[in-house]
Amino acid sequence: MNILFFNAKKGWGGVTSWMVKTTRRLNERGHRVSIISRGESLFTKKVPSDINYIPIKIGMDFNPLLIAKLVRYIRKNRIDVVITNTQKEVYAAGTAARICGVPVLRRLGTDLDLDSSFKSRLCQKFTTHYVIPCRDIYVKVAKKQSTAREMDFTVVYNGRDPENIGDGTIRELRKKWNIPYEAFVIGVTSKLSRTKRVNLIIDVFSMLKDSYPNLYLVIAGSGEASQDLMDQVARLNLKDRVRFTGFTEETMTYDASYDLAVSASVLEGFPNTVVEYMASGTAVVSTDVNGVPELIEHEVNGLLIPPDDSGALYEAVKRMIDDDTLRRRLRDRALDTILARFTEKKMIDDMESLLSKLVERNRS
Repeated sequence: MNILFFNAKKGWGGVTSWMVKTTRRLNERGHRVSIISRGESLFTKKVPSDINYIPIKIGMDFNPLLIAKLVRYIRKNRIDVVITNTQKEVYAAGTAARICGVPVLRRLGTDLDLDSSFKSRLCQKFTTHYVIPCRDIYVKVAKKQSTAREMDFTVVYNGRDPENIGDGTIRELRKKWNIPYEAFVIGVTSKLSRTKRVNLIIDVFSMLKDSYPNLYLVIAGSGEASQDLMDQVARLNLKDRVRFTGFTEETMTYDASYDLAVSASVLEGFPNTVVEYMASGTAVVSTDVNGVPELIEHEVNGLLIPPDDSGALYEAVKRMIDDDTLRRRLRDRALDTILARFTEKKMIDDMESLLSKLVERNRS
């Protein structure tokens, strides 16, 4: 198959990581996959060299010049299917694909991506099928839209293969962070947006630090909340125990270097970050939001807490610090969960099957 991803995002987040990973794996299986993306973006700066990437100027919604360029590209490269994510992407790539008679697959990150607004309903007219990372999204969409049909949605869970990160690598990374190897490290690897509620994790760390002199917090990522979080750390006099490492592509290495990973997000679809925490062999505390319960079972392979509840977050983190046996048991069961249901192979198998069905249906 000849597959085109269209990406209008300026930043780099879970969807972007999924797109790059999926592109790479489908290419390995003999498909021809390319990504057309906004030229002035973080993706442009970080895109791996093995990805067939074409930078382009996006401009306004329904930009006629952009649509014309996409039509030419789709026809010249005999694209079989176009994959989009945001409404802006559907406006351009969906219009071009429709002109060319090519199916459009839209990936929804959360149920909020599909509502009853005029713009959303317009996007639906240009969308052939939806791929969603968890069943929770369809359930919520169906509650809001009586016209939503389950047959138009396919769940493809995010997958990540466990990696064997050696003790020497962890030791070197902690040295780079200026953290003692023997320290207990709480970690966050995430886009630093306000919905991630990293500020609550900092507050909880502030409450715990005096009771645990060897406790450190690592925050890996970038985003619009970065400066606010740094200001919060300075205000709480935590600079000696909190490390901001910035954006990293070495997410699994970072995750494996934590003793405990925490997700305090109030809005997720099916979070790549939590999948990667579990695949890295790190115990996890996460908020019980959206598709997370499809991945984590409370007290079985992680701890779930209510969103925006700093008291519950404090108790869960403290419990994980104090109880080595619990932390190791949850970590081991988390790895078992990934291997059984959430590997990259399973994700790509499901995605490849869905794309093949869409292309065959369009040709028939």
